Formats: sequence, C-alpha cells, structure tokens
Amino acid sequence: VKHEKVAHRTRAFIRTPFFFKKTMASLLAPVLHVGRFKTADKGLSRVFPQSDVNWRKQISKASAKQTLMNLMGVCHLNAHIFESDDGLKSIVEEAKQGKGGVILCPHTGIYDAVTWYLNKKGVPTETIFGAGKDGKRETENTIIETAAEELEIPFVERGSNSILGLVKA
Repeated sequence: VKHEKVAHRTRAFIRTPFFFKKTMASLLAPVLHVGRFKTADKGLSRVFPQSDVNWRKQISKASAKQTLMNLMGVCHLNAHIFESDDGLKSIVEEAKQGKGGVILCPHTGIYDAVTWYLNKKGVPTETIFGAGKDGKRETENTIIETAAEELEIPFVERGSNSILGLVKA
C-alpha cells in the first residue's frame, strides 16, 4: 500500500508544471544537503585534503540542487531537445549495423536521458537502476520505476547485484 501511494504521487508529480518543480528543487536542496553533508564532507576531504570546509559545503549544496534538478528534469524529457553530437549518432549508426554495447553514464545529467533518446531513435536500450548500496531502497526504487514506466524507459532493477555482475550476465 505504501509503495502504491508513492507511485501515485510520483505520477501526479510528473504531470505538474516544470517551474513548480524547479522552485521545489531550490527549496528542498538545503534540506538534502544537511542530510548528506557528513558523507559528502568525508569523501571530499579524502579527495581534496587541503580544501576548506566552506568550499566543501558549497560543493555539497550545489550537488544537492543538481541532484534534485536532474530528478525534476527526467519528468520533462519530451520537452528537451537532444542534440546527438556527443557520440549518440555513432551509437545509433553502430546499432543499425547490428552491433551492441554497454554505455556507462554517471549521474551528472538528466538520469536515463540516453536510454530514452536511443529508444526514441529505434535503438533498443535498457537502463539499470537500484537505489542504495544494496540496490534495495524500496521507496526510491518505486519512484524511479514509476518515472521510467511513465516515460516508457525500459529498465532492469539490479537488486543486490552489482552493476558489473549485471553487465556480465
């Protein structure tokens, strides 16, 4: 029942205006930053040992906002104009020749936009997702699954498998 409510709210959220979502992302980013800063600070301190704590806070805040903006953006893939000048054209051409492959995309843009774009261009593509270290954060997985279904993005849930294990399988 809980996951049905989450799915229902996700569907309703997808249909709300983008300006509202953008404003909401700006308001929620500081809250997300507070919850994640400890982890972000630890990682940034390791990678940038000479960095100032205020700089690390700025990075964490920007990251939180970017994460939320990406989530808001995935709901509006149809509204975006995708220019396939960053390798996507060659992927489409390779697929037309019957070749396949694995595309690794860091979560730095609109999540699963590549999968959405390639499927729209006739290249059968699936995305792999699974929230959390074990891939089993049920609420987050429900949100992602609902958004993917609404946008007709084929997906595979990784569950407790690692990404490498799924690719090998």
